[in-house]
Amino acid sequence: MNTKSWIAIVEGLNIALALGLLIRWVWPTTPPSTELYTLFDAQDGIEDLHAPNSVAHRVTTVFQQDGGVVTVEDIVRHLHANPTLMSTPTHVELFEQMLHTQTLLLNTEEELQQVELKMNRLSLEIYNSLSESDKVRIRSRRNTDSVEGIEAQYWKALLEQVQHTKDQSTP
Repeated sequence: MNTKSWIAIVEGLNIALALGLLIRWVWPTTPPSTELYTLFDAQDGIEDLHAPNSVAHRVTTVFQQDGGVVTVEDIVRHLHANPTLMSTPTHVELFEQMLHTQTLLLNTEEELQQVELKMNRLSLEIYNSLSESDKVRIRSRRNTDSVEGIEAQYWKALLEQVQHTKDQSTP
């Protein structure tokens, strides 16, 4: 092979490479999207990783920041649109359990609303049967009784839990 043949081959390769780069530049290829959510990173401390329910809380936080929390209804809608994802008997069994649980929860919620309605009616009947002085006393102390007798207990219990958790996480 003579020199002219080698030059022609090298120039042909250069033109092919230049065309390849031009095509790549005009029509870039992007890898398929594989979104990953990093729940914990280097800025998180050991207390973030080992706090009670840390993963559940962080998942909720991440999804709220990035577009909302995924609900059971979202999953069911996705499965409805993609029924092939329910491909094994285990998937079907889990879905049946979810449906049964949802039905039980809805029935329980309805029962709770009925009980709450009965309690409200009974409370109103009892209140209406009181003397006027008792009604005035109840109205005047309602917030105090509620806050000191009930709400304060929750605040105190929460403070104790926080202090206990802090004591356990402190080395």
